[in-house]
Amino acid sequence: MRLTVFTNTKIITLEGGAKDIFMNLVLTPDENNQVMPVQNYVPAMMTRVKNLTPGNGMDDFIKNEIIEAFEDLKEGDRFLMNKAFITDIKGSEAAYYWRIVALLNDGSERTPNEAQSVARIGEREFNIKLKENE
Repeated sequence: MRLTVFTNTKIITLEGGAKDIFMNLVLTPDENNQVMPVQNYVPAMMTRVKNLTPGNGMDDFIKNEIIEAFEDLKEGDRFLMNKAFITDIKGSEAAYYWRIVALLNDGSERTPNEAQSVARIGEREFNIKLKENE
């Protein structure tokens, strides 16, 4: 299984051991020891990534990709994780997930479900306008 991480500016996909290491050693679980699909970035996450040692599917390339993804985040920024497999970062699926991340971090304090709903509405409005222009 894979885990795709969407930050403000990056998309990274982790598989196998790298995914497990990321989820277990980098992320912050909630009070029920569950890792939620929307995470609030804290600087400790960057420290944890930098302290990872290669092995079990985590190599220097993947570690550097995670570091690059986190470099643009400030404390409190939210990022999204799911099982999507993005093959075109300029495609509509990537744009949809980036729209959700933007809505999560625009200062509106939306819940993840609210951000997803707004992103879906925006997508439908775009499709309707596009059809009207044809």
